[in-house]
Amino acid sequence: MKLYTDLRRRDDSWSAVRRTDTILTGVASKAPQPSSSREAVILLVDDQPMIHKVVGAMLAARPEWTLHACATAAEAEPMAERLKPDVVLLDVMLPDGSGMDVLPRLSSHPDLPGTQVVMLSSDDLPEHKAAAFEAGAFDYMVKMPAPAEFLVRVQHAVRQAEMMQIQVRLLDQAESASREAALQLRFREEAERLLQEKSEELDRLNRQLQSDHALRLEALDRIGQDLKGLDDTDTLLRRLLGEARSMFSCEAGTIFLVQDGALVFAYAQNDVLNVETRFPDHRKSPVRLPVDNASIAGAAAVAPGGLVAVRDAYELPPDAPFRFNKSFDESTGFRTHAVLALALRTARGRLLGVLQLINPRSQGVHHATEFTDEDQKIAKHFAGIASVALERSEFREATLKRVLRVMEMADPKETGAHVNRVAEWRRCSIATGPVSMAAPRSRWSRT
Repeated sequence: MKLYTDLRRRDDSWSAVRRTDTILTGVASKAPQPSSSREAVILLVDDQPMIHKVVGAMLAARPEWTLHACATAAEAEPMAERLKPDVVLLDVMLPDGSGMDVLPRLSSHPDLPGTQVVMLSSDDLPEHKAAAFEAGAFDYMVKMPAPAEFLVRVQHAVRQAEMMQIQVRLLDQAESASREAALQLRFREEAERLLQEKSEELDRLNRQLQSDHALRLEALDRIGQDLKGLDDTDTLLRRLLGEARSMFSCEAGTIFLVQDGALVFAYAQNDVLNVETRFPDHRKSPVRLPVDNASIAGAAAVAPGGLVAVRDAYELPPDAPFRFNKSFDESTGFRTHAVLALALRTARGRLLGVLQLINPRSQGVHHATEFTDEDQKIAKHFAGIASVALERSEFREATLKRVLRVMEMADPKETGAHVNRVAEWRRCSIATGPVSMAAPRSRWSRT
């Protein structure tokens, strides 16, 4: 200690410089070997060049440690912020202030959480040491301790810095994990909330579906009862198509009947175009489709289950055997989306026709949707009821025609003409609606 004090007093003499070089050489040769090889950054803040040389010589024994130095209090904090040192060796007496003023700023600096400050001083007064430790110093060295002691104390500071840095990282990781856990908790709570909402929505939809299913079954029963009182085929077709479209909220629908081995366009309704058409119509030629897979209606007629459902007529599956004719849409501006075609067969399997429903609309939806599995099941029940009604109407009309033929044979002059007038009146009333009994009698004059 006396040696370093003497050197400080004679710092401006050449002899002191020569003696210092000798000491530095001895320090470097006698320094203990490091016990660990952790890299560290050391910042020395001291205004004496000799101290710089002494510290540099002692730290040369630890090549894994990098030494940086500055001489003033004003340089200390900015340099520490830039270097992020593990240890700062801070002199108490600096030319532009006291190291005791710099100490609290370094020890509490938010960007230097692991940096350890070791104070360097020429006095060892207890109150000065206590003040330094209270201000945040890790160690207090009286200039200058022996090389072995100096290196060990610096090494302790380096290890403390490492521990602090590890602690900071662990705290950061803990905070990050806590934030992530909180975020996951919020996500889980949000997922549970959404799941609960979806569950409630599914329950509501299930109840609604059950209610809709029950209402549809009631409607099927009602329709079956109502259709029993319809004797006329044309009236029956109009009622069947209207009830089917109403049940599935369809924009349009068509009924084809079998005539001469082909499907003949018999009745059509379209709310979008505000059109209702029946055939035979003397103004138009009826549409005829072969009973095969070339069209959607034909495919339904030959399908084993008697049903063909198409999600979008414009985007048929590549393996679909049938094709969709867009000519009607192109000429009217209508857009066909979903199509459900159902074969109408008797109990013995004879094909009566095909019911085709177009563009269903779900409740609260203003655009066409698709026919659900539930829709298809209900539609097959409806097709069964419609087939029974059509077969009954067909039988009644055939019976009526036979009776009229017998009556005409009994009195061809009077009864035959009357039969023809009744048949014409019935045909016109079906085509144009109920005819007023006040119509001119000349319209119904005997022929």
